[in-house]
Amino acid sequence: MAYSPLARTEIARLRKSLDKLFERAFAVDPSLEIAGDMNRYLCVRVSGFLEQTLLSLGRSACEQMSGGIGLDFALSWLERAPNPSSREIVRFVGRFSHRWATELEKILSTDQRSDRLNALVGIRNDIAHGKNQGVSAVQAFGYYELVVELVDWIADRLEPKPSLGPASSP
Repeated sequence: MAYSPLARTEIARLRKSLDKLFERAFAVDPSLEIAGDMNRYLCVRVSGFLEQTLLSLGRSACEQMSGGIGLDFALSWLERAPNPSSREIVRFVGRFSHRWATELEKILSTDQRSDRLNALVGIRNDIAHGKNQGVSAVQAFGYYELVVELVDWIADRLEPKPSLGPASSP
């Protein structure tokens, strides 16, 4: 089977869009009221990036590894992403591998990753429900870096890059 990085291609597209958004956000004078609005929007987008990449990676893995009614069943679990709290992400990964879920729990338990991820989701939910949240562009970027780290880790398991073995001789 040829390597077809379906999810990784989508992730790269979404990251490029977010990178450009962060560039624009960092160019805004932080003393302006619009800067606060932009920073809140960044948190919403970063959380949405995590949700969309989980769905994309999950669908890609299912499509690469199964077919028929098994694929239909698997994809039915991936119609909508849950709130990407640390617990839900571990559950998502655990549906593919209990060992991966255990590894991810260890990763999330260091450097307050789990708390930071849950704070991002909390900010996003508060904003969605009309509450005002104070967040800086630097804080939003910190959340983005954490999410990218997690997405890369999950992508390496669900849609691994092909290993480059020794060159074959003719």
